Amino acid sequence: MVPQHDASAPLPFPRPIEPATVASKPTLTTPVLPSIPPALSAGPDLMALIDGLRRRWILVILLGGTLGTAGAIAVYYLMAPYATAYVKIAVAYTEPGFLNRPGAINDFKSVLATTASAITSRVVINHALKAETVRRLQLDKMSPDPVQMIEDGLRTEFKDNNELLTVYYSHPDPQVALAVANALCNAYFDVIHRKQQKMRSDKLANLQKQYNQHVEAHKNKKENLAKLGKIGEYKDPIQAMNDRAELMLRIRTARTELTKVQLELEKARANLQAFEDNLKHLEKNKKNSDSPWTPKLDVEQLIANALDADTEFRSLKERLKAKEKLVKDYDRRGMFGFESRKHREELDQLRSELESRKQEIALRVQNAAEAREKEEARKANLTPNNERSLDPELTRNHLLRQVKNLERFVEEFESQILEDSKKASSIAPPGPEYDRLAVEIRRDEEMLNTLFTKLETERLEAKAQPRVSPFSDQAELLKPDIKKQLAATAVTPLAILFGVAAVLAYLESTKKRVRGPAEISRGLGIRVVGAVPAQRELSKQLVGPDGTSDLEGTPVMESIDSIRAVLLHEQTTRSIRSILVTSASSGEGKTTLAAALASSLARAGRKTLLLDGDLRRPCVHQLFEIDPQPGFSEVLLDEVPLAEAVVESPLDNLWLLPAGQWDREVLLALSRDGLNLLFERIGEEFDFVLIDSHPVLEAADALHIGKQVDAVLLSVLSGVSQMPRVYAAAQQMNSLGIQVLGAVVNAANPEEALTATAVVAVAPSHP
Repeated sequence: MVPQHDASAPLPFPRPIEPATVASKPTLTTPVLPSIPPALSAGPDLMALIDGLRRRWILVILLGGTLGTAGAIAVYYLMAPYATAYVKIAVAYTEPGFLNRPGAINDFKSVLATTASAITSRVVINHALKAETVRRLQLDKMSPDPVQMIEDGLRTEFKDNNELLTVYYSHPDPQVALAVANALCNAYFDVIHRKQQKMRSDKLANLQKQYNQHVEAHKNKKENLAKLGKIGEYKDPIQAMNDRAELMLRIRTARTELTKVQLELEKARANLQAFEDNLKHLEKNKKNSDSPWTPKLDVEQLIANALDADTEFRSLKERLKAKEKLVKDYDRRGMFGFESRKHREELDQLRSELESRKQEIALRVQNAAEAREKEEARKANLTPNNERSLDPELTRNHLLRQVKNLERFVEEFESQILEDSKKASSIAPPGPEYDRLAVEIRRDEEMLNTLFTKLETERLEAKAQPRVSPFSDQAELLKPDIKKQLAATAVTPLAILFGVAAVLAYLESTKKRVRGPAEISRGLGIRVVGAVPAQRELSKQLVGPDGTSDLEGTPVMESIDSIRAVLLHEQTTRSIRSILVTSASSGEGKTTLAAALASSLARAGRKTLLLDGDLRRPCVHQLFEIDPQPGFSEVLLDEVPLAEAVVESPLDNLWLLPAGQWDREVLLALSRDGLNLLFERIGEEFDFVLIDSHPVLEAADALHIGKQVDAVLLSVLSGVSQMPRVYAAAQQMNSLGIQVLGAVVNAANPEEALTATAVVAVAPSHP
């Protein structure tokens, strides 16, 4: 068991004047952290990627440059252009022939596509492999599947409105490319073209055979028709049927004309009757009045109806009413300004347009009424003013002549129809068998004409040139195109460099390094106590040999003094006196921060002890150039009294307790109950005790010491600390009930601490 420290042991410094009663250990309110802080749940943003690239740019250049160079060399040799042989084939826009039949655009495209597919088919390729020039190449030794090898290097190309189809074949050996291209072209004409010619010959022979069969059958049917006998005076039954058909056509035509004449006759009789009725009415009016009878129309009513039916007039009328209402409203309110004058002018304009439209409609209606009156007077054979009239007797005679002429035409058509009907009935058909045979003969004649036309057409087309023919006699080699090779060689290293940069930047961004105080406060929910600007060799400038600092008046010292003000406020409000300064990982500036805060508190007149609790990697003795032992380890093991281990620094009010010699016994002593008594003794002698501890996530030392102090400060180094580790350290301490006062961000802009949410504290994590 570790011996207890003697509270009455003398110290090499006077006791501070303190109240008799020692304040109890403060209790901080610890709000609960979110289960997953925003900074850890969110993915990497653009700034994180840029920051990651900035950190890894040397590795990006080295790795990307090496891989890019290797990739460029590989692409240059892998993309070396093959030798490409080409041969051209002519495809006519229309089918060659003597009839000059126009061809459709879709038909030409279909022929091009079909020809291209035939050339690249396995039938043509297999036939090409049988050619002597190709067999000498021994393609089976170059590839286990020569057909597949040719398919892989074979392609065709054609364009719209171009009668040339180009066949390309690519192979590393130019002689192989030329031989295969020529063999493919010859194989197409040997296999496909010959097959098409045979199909045309077979079609022509089939047409000739069908035509001969139909001619023989037609001859037999005509002989059978002649055997059916005579019809009346006709020796030829076909002539009899033709005459009968002609008579029936004349009858139908005459009946149609008869119907038209009968309609005209009815109209003429109606006009005659109307004339006689009007004449009687006129004579009656002459007896009763001196003025002739003239039909009168109600013009005013017609005008009113026309105005109601006119859409434009109604629209103008409605707009006029709305404008009058608006002007009245202006007058009622006594508004006579610019708007009122404008609306009055528009009102006058609408009235003028309405009156013009009304006069136009009235004039049109009056003209229509006068024309109607003139037409009525003309129908009554009277002038509008009855100044003169036609002779009624002449008019009656004219109408009577029309009626008589039409009656005569009706009689002539009826007599013609009767006569033709008698002639047609005298030509009796020979019977249904004759009719059927006659219909078949006429149908066969039409079919024979069609077959004969097709037969002659095919004979002419057979003599025409083929639609697909060779254009070039031999295949030729294309000039190698190295543009793609050079372009790919140039692009490959850039693409690899970009890919390496993106991957490394992403991997670096996944570490979620701290970029500023805002990420700690808003992203992790940890209170930011302050921020310290970046300063080269800060630890060497904290305390000089004479106790003064080289940082007086600098932003670094101002930032440290601001943090000191927070600690003094916490001492006043919460009686916080012992503070553990630690970090999540090593190399995050915790030792320098602890020394800087201890020096600042000492300059403020507070008796301060800087205790080096990092027993595994102590650094405080190096900062102040003192002996590393005896120290905290020896005091824990009760090998040295506390008064002998404490060392006075060059700075007034600042004492140092180095780490001492570390071993496993010291680790066991940290976990025993005697540690709290030691910290109570130290707390009685000093205003502030700052302990530099080992990183939280690397060992349990900080957790053992943290349970004995009033609060903990987390040191975070901007650009180095990783937010997941900082959060894990805070959660680990909170899970043990250790009070975390907040975090201090090193190498950051102090002004950023002012915008951060500094009222949030770390909450304990739940198991």
